[in-house]
Amino acid sequence: MVCILAAVEACQSFKLAYGQGRPRLVSARRKCLCLYYYFVDRQFGLMHVRIATWFPFTVQVCLNGHDWLARQMDRHGIGYRQIDNAFVSIEDPARAQRMADRLVKRNWPRILSAMARRVNPLMNSLLRNMEYYWVTQQAEYATDVMFTSPRPSKASTNNC
Repeated sequence: MVCILAAVEACQSFKLAYGQGRPRLVSARRKCLCLYYYFVDRQFGLMHVRIATWFPFTVQVCLNGHDWLARQMDRHGIGYRQIDNAFVSIEDPARAQRMADRLVKRNWPRILSAMARRVNPLMNSLLRNMEYYWVTQQAEYATDVMFTSPRPSKASTNNC
C-alpha cells in the first residue's frame, strides 16, 4: 500500500422515491465519497483501485501493462531499458512480445475480484456471496517502435 486518497465525485447510486403506496428505491446520480487505493502490486507494479463508498460500491481498477511486462522480463532475466512508459530497448523483443500477448489471456474476473476484496471489506462479510460484474470501461494499447540502429540508413537519407 502506498496511500489512500479520497474525493467527493458524482456516482450512480440509489435514492428513495416517495409517491403512491410505500417509498421505493430508484437509480439516481448522487455525490459520494470515492477512495483511491494506490498499491505497488507484485504482478502489476504501481496501480490503483477506486471504490465508491455508497451502494452499489462500484470499483474501478487502473493498471499499466508496461509495468506488468517489465516485471515479467525481470522474472525471466530479459534485459531492457525503460524510459517513463516506453521500452527503448529489449534484449529479446520476440520473447517479450509473447509475454505481452499473455496479459489479455489472464483470468481477469478472478484477479479483479481479489482486488475488490482488498478495498471492500464487505466482500468478506455482509456481501461474501456476491460478485462484481466486470466490464472494460477503457483499455489502451501501445506500440513501442524500436529500430535496429541508432543511425538512419543511407537509403533513407538519400530520399530527403
